[in-house]
Amino acid sequence: MRSKSSWLIATLFLAARLNAQEVKTTTATIAPQDHPWHFFVVYDYFLPGNVGHGLNNQLQSQSDTLISQGYSLTTFNVNTQGGSGTRFGFLHAVDKKSDLGLSFGYIIGPTMNSSFNAIGPPGLGSETINRDVVYLRYLVEGHFNFPIDKHWTFSMGSGFGLATGRVDQSCAAAGSIACPITSARRTWTGFAWEFTPSATYHMKTANIIGGVRYAGFPEFNGDAQIADIDWVTYGFFLGASF
Repeated sequence: MRSKSSWLIATLFLAARLNAQEVKTTTATIAPQDHPWHFFVVYDYFLPGNVGHGLNNQLQSQSDTLISQGYSLTTFNVNTQGGSGTRFGFLHAVDKKSDLGLSFGYIIGPTMNSSFNAIGPPGLGSETINRDVVYLRYLVEGHFNFPIDKHWTFSMGSGFGLATGRVDQSCAAAGSIACPITSARRTWTGFAWEFTPSATYHMKTANIIGGVRYAGFPEFNGDAQIADIDWVTYGFFLGASF
């Protein structure tokens, strides 16, 4: 009786071991991909690029007009600064090497400041124009990932969507010339895009991401008072994903 009990216990123990190994192997095989959704937040900075061309052309036209009216000399310059802001969004892993998601971000800038001077028999005059631009962007993003090792991944990304821009312009003049308008605001919406190579450093609870951007923003066509704004530029970003 004792030998039968011992044999039964040994058989049950062996069966339990084999079943545990089978469950472990099966679970490891069918386990779903870890963290299919990723939240990210980044800091963006964009160079001024070509954003001052519209204002420069406006001042050149004003200069030509004043010269035709008898002024002997005009001088002007346009100083531009880039823009910076924050962007956040979600990415979903489509497969092991690609992600797709949405992002929302804002950019404060770029800014344009100009000075204009006119000298001639009609008199002396000066003018300053200041322009502050803000953008909101809403993009669909896609990333193709190329793992280097367990810590580093290189990615090629792109984004396409809409952006809303707003420009606030002020002008102050003195002497014999006058501003086309003292202050004005314009808002517009259009197509926005970007291409983004980046690198990711993987840690236990978060990933550090950084890279460069080549981006285009919707063009403001301009009017009689505010010159056009066309901004295509390079930038960089740094942030984290979770």
